Formats: sequence, C-alpha cells, structure tokens
Amino acid sequence: EVSRLAVVSRYRRRRGEDKVPVAINESDFGTPERPRFPYLAMGLYLGMLAQARHHGVETLFMLTDRRLAKQLSRLGATMRTIGEPIQHRGLRYPSMMSVPEVIDGLSFFVRPLFAVIAAEMEAGYRTAQTTAESSRITPVSSGSPS
Repeated sequence: EVSRLAVVSRYRRRRGEDKVPVAINESDFGTPERPRFPYLAMGLYLGMLAQARHHGVETLFMLTDRRLAKQLSRLGATMRTIGEPIQHRGLRYPSMMSVPEVIDGLSFFVRPLFAVIAAEMEAGYRTAQTTAESSRITPVSSGSPS
C-alpha cells in the first residue's frame, strides 16, 4: 500500500514553488521552445516501482486523486479503480496497479530514467546488506570443547 511520497521542501520545486505539492502538470514539461522535465516527481514514482519490484511486490494499492492517476498514466501506468471515492484529504479513489505491467509498459522516454534509478537502488541495497553482514558479531571459538 502506497501512503505518501514526499520530497524535502528545499528540493521540491523551482524557485517560488516550494509550498506547492509535488505533482506533474502540463507546465512541468515546459513548452516546445523551452522543454523541461519533472525529474523529482518522476523519480519518486519510478523509485516506488523499483522498490516494489525489488521486494517482490506485484500489486500496489493506494488512495489517489484524479490528478495522481493522470500523472502515473504519463509513466505508462494503468490505475484500476477498485471502489467508490471517499473523502480523505479531498476526494480519493481506492486504486491498484500491477508493478510488472507498469514497468513493462513504461514509455520509451521514461524507461532509461527507470533503469538508472533501479540500478542505483539495487546498489544501495547491496551496500546496506554488506554493511549489515559485516557488523554482525561472530562468535569466537575458544578451541576444542572440554
């Protein structure tokens, strides 16, 4: 179940947008003359998918507003509404999505970014595993039993 995705405010948005929730809007992609890309928001969504895949989670459940469902559809995600909308910090729709389907359906321009994020996360998991294993206390043998 996906509850909250957040970015530290000082990294959240461009100057003057630090109080605006992280979201993907049409304006985030700029204009044909001045294109841009919402890396932080996309990074959060792609990181969520990479983490789910790493842990063997095949289905994600969440309460989404219509805006988030539209944002995730930009990645190639298909959100399936699984119930009636409820009031929870605004109108929210209980939804689910298949992690393998979304990853397989990532749009061509997002796929390389996902590959980088997933590789970085896997490297972090390996480092954490190695650190945890090396910090375990190994019993010292005192020789042969008496």
